[in-house]
Amino acid sequence: MNFKYPEWKQTLGILLCLGFVFSGLPGRSQQPSCTDASLLANYHSGSFGNALDLSSPQSVTTPDNGSVFFINKDLLSNGVVIDSLLVFKLDATGSVVWSKAIPESTPVLMMQFNQMIALHNGNILLAGNAANIGNNTGPAFSILLLLDATGNVLWQKNYAGLALVVCNEGLNGEITVAGWAPGKVLITRLSPDGNIIWSKNYQSSNWHFSINPGGLYSDNGRLYVGGDYYDPFFPDISIGFWLLKLDYQTGEVIGSNSWKTTLTTFPCELDLSPGATMTATAGDHLLLSASLIRPTGCQSWNILFARVDSNLQLVPAGTGSFFYTVSNPEGASLAVNPSSGGIAFGLNEKGASPGAYYSLLDSNLNITTQRFVAASDPSANPIPVFDGYNLTGMQAGLQSGNGSYQFLRIDPGFTVSSACMGTPAGLLQAGPMITTPSGLQFTLNGGNAISSTTFPITQQDFSITTDVFCRQVSTCDSLLIHGDTSFCPGDRTAVFTAHKSATCLKQNSWQIDTSAWTIISQPNDTTIQLGLNRQWQGYIYATIAGCGLKDSLPVTIHGQTPPVQLPPDTVICPGTTMLLQPKGSFQTYRWQDGSVADHYLVKDTGLFYVTVTDLCGNSSSDTIRVGDCRDELLFPNAFTPNRDGANDLFRPRVNGKLKEFEMVIYNRWGQLIFQSADPANGWDGTLDGKRLNPGVFVWFCRYQFANDTPKTEKGTVLLIR
Repeated sequence: MNFKYPEWKQTLGILLCLGFVFSGLPGRSQQPSCTDASLLANYHSGSFGNALDLSSPQSVTTPDNGSVFFINKDLLSNGVVIDSLLVFKLDATGSVVWSKAIPESTPVLMMQFNQMIALHNGNILLAGNAANIGNNTGPAFSILLLLDATGNVLWQKNYAGLALVVCNEGLNGEITVAGWAPGKVLITRLSPDGNIIWSKNYQSSNWHFSINPGGLYSDNGRLYVGGDYYDPFFPDISIGFWLLKLDYQTGEVIGSNSWKTTLTTFPCELDLSPGATMTATAGDHLLLSASLIRPTGCQSWNILFARVDSNLQLVPAGTGSFFYTVSNPEGASLAVNPSSGGIAFGLNEKGASPGAYYSLLDSNLNITTQRFVAASDPSANPIPVFDGYNLTGMQAGLQSGNGSYQFLRIDPGFTVSSACMGTPAGLLQAGPMITTPSGLQFTLNGGNAISSTTFPITQQDFSITTDVFCRQVSTCDSLLIHGDTSFCPGDRTAVFTAHKSATCLKQNSWQIDTSAWTIISQPNDTTIQLGLNRQWQGYIYATIAGCGLKDSLPVTIHGQTPPVQLPPDTVICPGTTMLLQPKGSFQTYRWQDGSVADHYLVKDTGLFYVTVTDLCGNSSSDTIRVGDCRDELLFPNAFTPNRDGANDLFRPRVNGKLKEFEMVIYNRWGQLIFQSADPANGWDGTLDGKRLNPGVFVWFCRYQFANDTPKTEKGTVLLIR
């Protein structure tokens, strides 16, 4: 017996995602190695049988980078057909880890699962619907089943009134559930063991709209619920997205928003696809996605996207929405699901050459890969199912109960190089889409009357054999950046290389400060050439996505180093010393006596100088005169006022502390040329601002040191030009 979807499930599908930007920390520590594989393989089991029900198969990627699959299947038990759930896990290389068959507890429990979630603790949550039919009558209810990381059942419950459409992991290991009622959204918060914490319904402002929840996400005390809507009376013109923001603890409405989409390229009337799921993706925005499926005779589909921030606004404003058109054969099926860092699409090809198309998009939704993979059996009825970049569900119905499940895993970090990963084939074409506010709002309408009970369940192992057509195994255990760590003002470019193990097929990505660097070229994922923009000190980062392997290299871009500076001329007293420590940091030092330390200890009077070289090879020098600390004035006998910074002034050098000072200068005719009461204020060889000719001038100086008697000195000075 196969559970039939209610009519409302055939509606516009929405996908809602929220992700985060990775921020690396400085350091060169390596993370544990990781092993992944891209492969194409067939998995066989007698339990699969001839009649695999792939109307709702799913796979999820587990925290250990494995894959868990479930298949709804009719099993024959003691002559009675019963609904059953087949669940099996593959490791990162595609090998079977475990496989479990879970039959319904009674032949009248019409049971079918339609969603699976890998929780952060490694457990697996499965959700679906069931009904105690009894001659095809009886109430429907929702079911949740929790498995541990080894596939064993932890608990199972059914819920009356839950109206489950989509669920997800909430905060602290809790479970959030969204359902549907005419013009309403039903939202429930469950504890980690499935007990009801609160359940509420939210009325839309347009009661006649078909409101379908497509995803939930919990973050920072908020619960985001998003989906699609359409007007059943005008489906061609009233199609759009909605987003509801709730307080996680109370369920109170914080805000809601909605957008109507307008496509001018619809070639014919629309049908609407089933609802989709939600998962974390790269970036810092919510991503709304919907797929519009055309009926028979219409040769294209549209996949719609809208970026929304946590404040429920389109990002960027007014241009955050667009769509892709899929040209496909009549009767094909489509699967859409976001992944970490991107999006994957797939649709099947029936007929003489069955198989599956797939397209991979990066985090900016740019198309990176489009290929076609042929089914392993010509009788296949492939239905692509996505979890991130795991394409599954290319099912081949074989004879004698020997069922087959074909699995293609494309690791998002790999370069698709093997022929058995498919051949190049076009699938998607981008196009514009107009998105405008629609005015659809939601208000809290009260609580939901729901109840839960535990239902009996059994499980048993079943065997699976594997035929691997091709496998690319990647083992990444090291990542190390090579390159210069110091750059000078004259340098213009820098090249860095990331060295990873030869067995690592995953792609490396670079993170740089774009204010300090400009990317000139990047010939491959391990080499990057950068241009230098400014003085800077920081880190260059390399990361292997999906592996946790990272490295960082400390780098300095030096500015122009200022010339070396010693203190002004000074004095020391007998028996004392003075330490000379040049300002700034230099690579080499050489003092007047040939010593090379970064400092010099002065023990006597004299002339001292140092020549330094910085990291970039630039040199500079400076000089200091150290005199005797005993009281004295020392007058030069000549000076050269040519403004070259050396001997431009005639003035005494003072050793000691002056109490009084007066100096006058005369020319040879006795004319007063200059006078000063400050020993630091020297004569520059001018009179009334006019330069005097070279010659001999007479000076007189009266001065008195502290604790000494007044003194007078005189002499001559030669002005040289």
